[in-house]
Amino acid sequence: MKFIDAVIKANLEIYTLINSGLKASHFEFFGVGAGGDKSSRIDIEAEEIFIKHLSSFGQILSEEIGVIGEGKQKIVIDPIDGSENLLSNFPYYGTSVALVNEKDEVEVGVICNLANGEIFIKTKDDFKKGFLNTLKFNPVVTKKARVGLFERSYSNAKIVSKLASLKLKFRSPGALALSLAYANSVNFVIFFGKIRSFDVKAGIFMSENLNNFISDDLILISQNREIFDNLKEFLLKR
Repeated sequence: MKFIDAVIKANLEIYTLINSGLKASHFEFFGVGAGGDKSSRIDIEAEEIFIKHLSSFGQILSEEIGVIGEGKQKIVIDPIDGSENLLSNFPYYGTSVALVNEKDEVEVGVICNLANGEIFIKTKDDFKKGFLNTLKFNPVVTKKARVGLFERSYSNAKIVSKLASLKLKFRSPGALALSLAYANSVNFVIFFGKIRSFDVKAGIFMSENLNNFISDDLILISQNREIFDNLKEFLLKR
């Protein structure tokens, strides 16, 4: 599929840029982007790479610059998911791309972990993962896990206490799109806060086979029905 090929090429270019070593200018910050966060130079350069490769496929909605171009199809992108991690040399950051049709249905989701080159690709018929350096793919399968992922746990102490009482271990790595891509490999994914389309469009599409609850300010996903039911009951009463 030409769109997927173009997304892979964009990710390869960004991956090569980052692994060639960031320059001092990449750490400079500018104004607040469309997503509400300050944009760094690396955010902007990654966005420019995606625009170059994807603009012919439809209208782009990006976290940094906002709406770009026209077209019946929409391409929702987060050029660097977890850019604070990248700029702090913490290896958990990536990109997120969703191709959305006229009915606001996701046709393709692609999330790439730029720290290790792992890339997830989902269509309505297929869900696979591989690595940018080989482009060899295998189906994504659900695996038993010992930990969950709780994004923004630092601002949700009450939920942290509940997880401790349930003896549910978790990590809070700081890149929501990536955490959603890994939902089939962890016990659960929780996010409580402002939900932005740039962060979740592709990731929610990738986790639709799991138990999930999505509201205006809450994402709960789990492969384990008992864990899902217990957490959902608590989170809705919080």
